[in-house]
Amino acid sequence: MFLKRKIAASGIAEMVIAISIIAICIGLASIIFVRTTSVMTSFENLVYQTEMENQTWDKLLTDKVMEIPEGVTEETEADKEIQKNTYRGTKEKIIWTQDVLINE
Repeated sequence: MFLKRKIAASGIAEMVIAISIIAICIGLASIIFVRTTSVMTSFENLVYQTEMENQTWDKLLTDKVMEIPEGVTEETEADKEIQKNTYRGTKEKIIWTQDVLINE
């Protein structure tokens, strides 16, 4: 019946070409999806960075305590003269580094 029917060589070539085109379309769609979602996380980090800059300037002008936004972690390293504050956002990416001179 259906299985006993022979397929012409051109039919097989057409199927291979069609499957290849479908695979290329799926690959391109996945690349576009990954790039658009990574842009959103970069934008979130930019928002965090802008918020950190605003708080830093506000702290410098008014001597207020700086609040760390949600999703940001703070690491502090102290030396004899310099205190280094590093703020990390999503995926442990550094979004803000601040060096503070220690007055004694």
